This record gives sequence, C-alpha cells and structure tokens, in this order.
Amino acid sequence: QPWSVPTGSSSNSNSGWFGANTSDSRVSGWSGASAKFGPISPVEHPVDYSSSSDRSGTVVVVTYGLEVNALQPSDIYSGILVYNVEATY
Repeated sequence: QPWSVPTGSSSNSNSGWFGANTSDSRVSGWSGASAKFGPISPVEHPVDYSSSSDRSGTVVVVTYGLEVNALQPSDIYSGILVYNVEATY
C-alpha cells in the first residue's frame, strides 16, 4: 500500500509505522512499488521472485521505512529481521 503518515490520536495506537519495500517488481503486489511499503509482521512476505533459475545474479534491494507521530512515546526500540532464503523450482 502507499506509505501514509501515522494517524493515531493516542499513544501506542497507530502512532508509528514500520514497513518494507522491494525493488523486485516480479513480486505480486509490488508492481510500480516506488512509494509502496508492505507490513513487517510474523507472517512471511516475499521480497524477491523468479519463476526459473536466476543465473544472471539479479540484485534486489530491500528498503525499510519508519515513521512516528508526536504521540509515540520516546524510548529505545529494537527488533530482529529474519530472512528465509528458499529456492523453489
């Protein structure tokens, strides 16, 4: 979905967004994805796709966006991203 400003009106409720974007337009839902960010959640989301062996060494760039509004409490936040690389032919 296109990036939007966090709209929450009380702390910790929609007062911050964190999303990911991929440069690979072959991934379903990411065509023309220059301003689109998908959710980061426990559910797996593909960031690269090829329907055949990719012998040319395609480079895919994954970017992240983080934005909070004035209602998000200041603190030190951290997290872990896990990439599962699985070739399926």
